[in-house]
Amino acid sequence: MNRDRLIVALGITRTSLHRRGYRVFNHPAALKTTIASAMLRLSGWKPGMPVLDPMCGGGTIVIEAALASRGIEIPCFKLDELLSNPIIERLIPGALDRIVKLCTKPLQESDRIHIGIELNPRFLEGAIINARSAGVDDVTLFILGNSIKLIPKIKKLEKEFGQSIEIAVFNPPYGQRMKPRDLAKLYKDIITTLKDTGFKTAVFITSAISVAEKVLMELDPGKTYRRYVIHGTLPSYVYTIVFD
Repeated sequence: MNRDRLIVALGITRTSLHRRGYRVFNHPAALKTTIASAMLRLSGWKPGMPVLDPMCGGGTIVIEAALASRGIEIPCFKLDELLSNPIIERLIPGALDRIVKLCTKPLQESDRIHIGIELNPRFLEGAIINARSAGVDDVTLFILGNSIKLIPKIKKLEKEFGQSIEIAVFNPPYGQRMKPRDLAKLYKDIITTLKDTGFKTAVFITSAISVAEKVLMELDPGKTYRRYVIHGTLPSYVYTIVFD
């Protein structure tokens, strides 16, 4: 109850939608799949478009993009739970048949335009394992190395991908194991690199809000939008930067 408004919600699945089921490797600072999917939408990314995660960790953002490009919808991860819920059909007759058709449609073809860069070999291996578990290992590309050095090289290979890579979505470190000045340098370097190499949009999430604000004020990279979210127990901002 919120003043004069009463909101009644019905849980149509028995487990949260952020539990997709494909995550075999659990990164110690894994991003919720629902937040990853929302960040892709905020970036203006559409299925079939290239996207880069320069700090991909366990690969969640890249995998969510690849699943969307393949035409695999979120309800399909919970198909068994949906089909076993008798309330859905009572509320919306024919809904379950439509969901089944949605989840059994042929997969769309897409190229390796869902790209992740990771500095830690163990995390990169975990991302590849997760992509294989999700069934998108053939349309994802994970690269080991320093994103600051690799992004300019990847941009030079755009002809190989057949499309221009203009959107970056990522979940950088929040500073639990880094000094504030080192974290600030990391944020400054990645934002500057993305802008200088021709990216149009960058979306990232962080709970190191004071560090992010200081860097953005110093760089003034373009129009910036802020959205407050709770990631686990951490109050965070999702930043959307439209580069000048």
